[in-house]
Amino acid sequence: MADARIEQLADILVDYSTKITKGDEVQLLTTAPLGLPLFRAVYRRVIERGAHVYTHIGFEDQQEIFFKHASDEQLRRLPELLYEETKRATAYIRLDAGLNSRTLSAIDPAKTTLWNKTIEPIFSERINNTRWVCTRIPNEGVALEAGMSLGDYEDFYYGACLLDWNEQAKKMKGIAAVLDAAKTLRVVTADTDLTVSVAGRPAVSCCGECNMPDGEIYLAPIETETQGHILFTFPARAGGNEIEDIYLEFKGGRVVKATASKGQDKLDKELATDDDAKLIGEFAFGVNYSIQKFTNNMLFDEKVGGTMHIALGRAYADSGGLSKSAIHWDIVKDLRDDGQVFADGKLVFEKGKWLVG
Repeated sequence: MADARIEQLADILVDYSTKITKGDEVQLLTTAPLGLPLFRAVYRRVIERGAHVYTHIGFEDQQEIFFKHASDEQLRRLPELLYEETKRATAYIRLDAGLNSRTLSAIDPAKTTLWNKTIEPIFSERINNTRWVCTRIPNEGVALEAGMSLGDYEDFYYGACLLDWNEQAKKMKGIAAVLDAAKTLRVVTADTDLTVSVAGRPAVSCCGECNMPDGEIYLAPIETETQGHILFTFPARAGGNEIEDIYLEFKGGRVVKATASKGQDKLDKELATDDDAKLIGEFAFGVNYSIQKFTNNMLFDEKVGGTMHIALGRAYADSGGLSKSAIHWDIVKDLRDDGQVFADGKLVFEKGKWLVG
């Protein structure tokens, strides 16, 4: 028997997240066959709404094959057909369904970096000019990464996704207003003291329109003014490789020191991607309190209620950031034990709880 929660989620993705209506041109992608049950449910709804669909179905080791065998010329060539399709699309729905999150762990990071630079026009077109949403289909692989049984992971996943997102947006509005009005934000724990300037930069609330699950509020710091240091609680991933105990120091807005207890070479390569890779493109707080467990999946981990994260590199256009890096690399820090956040010197968050909003 099909899981009824798939039908509920399809309704949210089509009617709430991307608001598909008659005449829309929709790109619909699942990265592996395991995503087909939700893919079918979404496809049916898109057709029922009177939209037009460009469908893409990937397979498990598609990216691994590409990066192992693609020539330098192939890595440098923009996929023109996909680019033209993306420019025409008004909406994009991506259903990630791969079993193995480490398929690229043995791939030379220089190849993935080159490819990311090549397809940046497609990414920018999609992010800035379409209504888009991405989700991650529950399966045995992601359940194993999270340390859960598949059944428990499915409960965790749907518990984080099947929320009243209009109500969630109301709850986030007060927090966003405080962050929006601030000129400086400071995060303090026993091992962290980091200050960013956000004067004139809007606080953007994410309430299920682009990620599912969602639940974060982000800003883009002024590129020249970030100061201090931060030690990240959770490991980060780069090309399928874990990097642990990341410590960053900032002066004049840029990373001036970066260490890790594991994966130092991967950390160094990420920071060497381009000039803007050492900037903070996104400074954000997780506010989905239905998510309380770290799962080694950034789609969920950056939303954990009571955490914060930064993304090194590219900023989102709606945040007013100027960084144009080829990377947008998220790293999460837990603030639930001793974290404090100050907005213009006023305590607005302590030990995982917001004192405003």
